[in-house]
Amino acid sequence: MRCKPGDLAIIVNTLPEYSRYLGKILTCVAVERWYKNSTLPVWSTEPKLIDGPYTLLVEDEALRPIRPDEGPDETLAWADVPKKATI
Repeated sequence: MRCKPGDLAIIVNTLPEYSRYLGKILTCVAVERWYKNSTLPVWSTEPKLIDGPYTLLVEDEALRPIRPDEGPDETLAWADVPKKATI
């Protein structure tokens, strides 16, 4: 599994009809069930994802956990170095 209970995660993959949720950041609350008798777990999340009368569950493989300790920050490789402001 990619995520653990309590992880912040970002939705990185979804079916086309749920594409509005791509990039949404949420918290993984609990594994609710294993999807379609396979080894793919699905998560209940906070905030809850609501689609009409249904609360959506998110497949573990559609999420990428956001953890502060996953290696060095590579922001400066793609962003400009901040400059001091002059007043």
